[in-house]
Amino acid sequence: APSSDGTVVFVFLLCYYSAHTSFIVFIASLQRNLKSAPAIMGFLTFIEYLPYSVLASRINTLSRGIKILTSVLPLSGASIGLVTIAEWESIRLGVQWSNIGNGIS
Repeated sequence: APSSDGTVVFVFLLCYYSAHTSFIVFIASLQRNLKSAPAIMGFLTFIEYLPYSVLASRINTLSRGIKILTSVLPLSGASIGLVTIAEWESIRLGVQWSNIGNGIS
């Protein structure tokens, strides 16, 4: 059974969906040719995930500043957040409001 506080996970997902939707609307507003929009969005989604895929093998050794900088892109931020939630779940404590800023020890 999950140990995480449901409101923490809900707020995390709400922030991710809001950021990703805002990013998509921003990029769509820059498009003049709607026929090329799907291809450009597919490419940008790949670019958005790229920082996390490069740093994934070293995620536990990265500084907090690097993680925050990587999290500017919504998909990379969601990936880092989901890894953190999974790590808290793996030690059967779950992510709580009281430990959300702490590292896994």
